[in-house]
Amino acid sequence: MLGELSRLSASSAGKRLQIFRECLSRNICLASPMLLRACRPDELDEAVWGLRPPHGWPLHGRIRIKVRGLEGRHSRHGPVGYLIDDERTGQRIEIMDQVALRLSWRMAHMTLKVGEAVVSTKDDGGQLSIPRALGPSEGRALEGRPVESVIDHPALAGATYTITGARPGLIPSRSLIDFAAAPEEWRVPWRRPWELPF
Repeated sequence: MLGELSRLSASSAGKRLQIFRECLSRNICLASPMLLRACRPDELDEAVWGLRPPHGWPLHGRIRIKVRGLEGRHSRHGPVGYLIDDERTGQRIEIMDQVALRLSWRMAHMTLKVGEAVVSTKDDGGQLSIPRALGPSEGRALEGRPVESVIDHPALAGATYTITGARPGLIPSRSLIDFAAAPEEWRVPWRRPWELPF
C-alpha cells in the first residue's frame, strides 16, 4: 500500500510539472531586455528548466528562482564580479551582482542586485532603487537620461533604457527611479521550435 501511495504521489507531481510547463509554454512570450542581457549564455535557460510549480499555483504563488547569487541554492552559478567607479570615492571597486528570475502570466522579469542598488523589471520597463535620497531638482534632471548614467552594470551599458521619473522611496535614504524598456520576444526553452529534438 505504501508503494502504491508513493507511485501515486510521484505520478501526481510529474503530471503537475507537465501542466505547469505547458502553461508557461502557452503564456510566456516576452522578456525584459535587461534580463536577457544580464544573464550569461545558457544561464537563464538552466534556471527556467529548474522551475517547479510553487505551492498554491496556479491560483497563488510567485514563480521565482535565483539565476545566480551568493546563496546559489537552486543554481550552480555564483555571483558575477564587476569593476565599477564608486560615485562617492571615485575609486574603481569590484562589486558582486545577483539575478533572480520572476515570471508573470506572459513575461519573464528579473530582480538584479548590484551592490546596494536593486533593479526590478516590469512589462514596460522597470524601477531602480538606489541608496541615496534625491532632491526634487535632481530627480527631474534625471528624466530622459539613460539608466546607465545612474547605475554601472554591463546589462545596461549602451542600452537605451530611458529614465521617466524619480521619487523618494519608502525608506527616506533611498530613491526610486522609473525607466522605460520595451520587452523582447522570448520563449521558454522547451517552446522554441528550433530547439525541439527530432
